[in-house]
Amino acid sequence: MIDPHDVQDADPAAQAFEQMRGEMALVRRAVEKLAAERADIIIPDYSTTLGEIAQRLAATAQGMKALAAP
Repeated sequence: MIDPHDVQDADPAAQAFEQMRGEMALVRRAVEKLAAERADIIIPDYSTTLGEIAQRLAATAQGMKALAAP
């Protein structure tokens, strides 16, 4: 890594690259933290609830058929 004192005396391109290096390091650390937080999320199993909803929809469909029958 370049010494910050050397960057001040360097040409503008070297200063820009050093600034970009710092910004990219910050972004990398932020993304790593987000990935770690995402891994900690517990997603519940909705299978039972979805099964109940499907049964109720089927019952509703049967009731609608009965109402629509002549």
